[in-house]
Amino acid sequence: MIFYLCFGLSFLLFSSAVRTECDDKSRKFVGLLFFFIVFLFMGLRSPEVGNDSMQFYQAYTRIKVTPWTNYTSERYEFGFFALCKVLGIFFPHPQTLFLFTGLVFAFSVYRFIRMYSNNVALSCVLFLFLNLWAVYMNLIRQILALCIILYFLDALFHQKRLQFCLGVFLSSLFHRSALVCLVMLVFYKKPFKKKFLIFYIPFTAFCFWKYDWIFTLGTIILHRYEGYRFSQAFGASNYFGMLFHSLICFSILFYGVLLHQGKEGETAKGLTPDFQIYMLLCCLFCYTLGMRMYILSRITPYFTIFYLTWLGEAEPFVKMEKFPLENIPKDKSNFILKRVYPLESYFIVLVSSAYFCIVHLFRPEWQGIVPYRFFWQ
Repeated sequence: MIFYLCFGLSFLLFSSAVRTECDDKSRKFVGLLFFFIVFLFMGLRSPEVGNDSMQFYQAYTRIKVTPWTNYTSERYEFGFFALCKVLGIFFPHPQTLFLFTGLVFAFSVYRFIRMYSNNVALSCVLFLFLNLWAVYMNLIRQILALCIILYFLDALFHQKRLQFCLGVFLSSLFHRSALVCLVMLVFYKKPFKKKFLIFYIPFTAFCFWKYDWIFTLGTIILHRYEGYRFSQAFGASNYFGMLFHSLICFSILFYGVLLHQGKEGETAKGLTPDFQIYMLLCCLFCYTLGMRMYILSRITPYFTIFYLTWLGEAEPFVKMEKFPLENIPKDKSNFILKRVYPLESYFIVLVSSAYFCIVHLFRPEWQGIVPYRFFWQ
């Protein structure tokens, strides 16, 4: 855990020492720097880092020698099978899978933050401290699906619905759960009104009560995952864990509402606060159902990514403000520029880092990324 904390705090100190949001080049540089390091740590990690990493490490070795006609012998979707086959032709070592997915994911999340966050440096730090990085190191197929969804978000915001649907279909070739992102078509232009909660709360309560109906419907649509119903790892309830994550999600949603008050109704390139509220409510819905059946919470990565842009509305780590001067000659300027450090962004980092430490001190088995090891260790 110290490994991740040192990285996060070092980046925070760097972001506080320079004006990372002063111009477009600075924003681009700080994002590239952070996610280049993320790529290295993801790509060079040991298969023992992450609860699911070893199974993908071993699957790569099997799939690269499996004939194309026998792709159904593996439980993975065709997109993931094809990726391992193609990579295996040129790079036989299974570490290649971590390097490739690390590169794709680091670039995809960097692009998402760069396009839609108003505070790139803060979003980068939150990517670590809100445990998004930890979760995504376990879910290789889902992060590949998420990368495709993030790329096609721009098409959705420009009302290219068919193009976005194509992106969802392509992402489902890596993980069929990506089909849930079709819900974005419903909400991307819909203004949020409080009366929506009159429907949302009882609907969530009903689904919590009849969670097995939701899971059965999902297995009928996806033609997969029926076996998870009787799995102790995925079919069991997880009240404490999911309640904890639900409270985190609700807190982020509520605090973000305060951050967005009095600001523009739209962030860069069409990502509206209303759309982000709907996405966080979808995330909260999935965590609620995950209390009854853990596997249902695995849909949340498609929505937790909006934590970064939602809280990215906070002030930068350092900015320049004008301070008036007194008793100066009339021919001189009557103000000076002074560096100031807004408290709200540091408060967000403090709380999120405490959350990170609590999870990895008391529940390290949730993601299994501590301690960190390189693959040669």
